[in-house]
Amino acid sequence: LAMTKWSQYLRRSMRTGYAYAEVSGRFRGSPLPFWEDEARHNRNYALIQIGIVTAIVLASAIWRIGWPIGLFGVCLILLALRTARRVSWKSSSLSTRFFYGLHSHLQQIPIFVGQLQYWRDRRKGRSRGLIEYKEVSQ
Repeated sequence: LAMTKWSQYLRRSMRTGYAYAEVSGRFRGSPLPFWEDEARHNRNYALIQIGIVTAIVLASAIWRIGWPIGLFGVCLILLALRTARRVSWKSSSLSTRFFYGLHSHLQQIPIFVGQLQYWRDRRKGRSRGLIEYKEVSQ
């Protein structure tokens, strides 16, 4: 993918969310509601993640303890391992599948941000061109 910076990865994830929202919005109510389920699943999962992270940060700050953050890290690792087990057909390498699982859970929030950007643009009547995540070489 020729990405060398985290900002490129995050921008690509936001572009994905923008595309999910745009396509699902365009085909909403049609006989073939493309990406509507994916967009809804991503939105719900991202909102759950945001709520959990917010609760963890608040609990850690109020009670001045760190174990909620550690517990969240352990849960994230367990989720990634569960995903790695479920996608054994993708690769024989456990580490590759583990990083795929980690990626699939962590990218939900930037994808959701992309969806929010689409709905903001739509509400304001704006149209957006290509969201580029790589720097253009000349």
